[in-house]
Amino acid sequence: MASVSFGRLLCMVTHCFHQQGKILGLRGNRIVPYSQSEEYECLVNADAGRPTGVKADEAYIRTWAELKDCIRKLIQLSGTGEVEVARVKEQCRSMFHTELSETVFGHTSMSQLLDDPHFVLDDPRFGPEFDVIGHSENRLRIVLN
Repeated sequence: MASVSFGRLLCMVTHCFHQQGKILGLRGNRIVPYSQSEEYECLVNADAGRPTGVKADEAYIRTWAELKDCIRKLIQLSGTGEVEVARVKEQCRSMFHTELSETVFGHTSMSQLLDDPHFVLDDPRFGPEFDVIGHSENRLRIVLN
């Protein structure tokens, strides 16, 4: 490979990341075979309904009811009636000492989780359920209607 230019090598590596049958992935900041990557681990865990990135002794949100209750509490505690999606995991961890892993619910991202039909239900205590609003600076906000 000594005769291959850096640009050509970079193109080949990039192709291995982005082609349909992925060959390479990332674990931490290192390039690894796709089957050892964090993305692959998330997909496998989402298929199995297992948490990703949660240690054996850590509490995590296991049910839709727990998830909705946690979001409700975050919104109520916010003082503004809303919470940023980008901060939901961190706030669950810091305020409730509970991890939120979207793979438990069969998803690999928060946006997929919030689009799930299970997330939107009516609750007589709070009126119509959550609304995901706002798309500024790659941030979403969840509000309680």
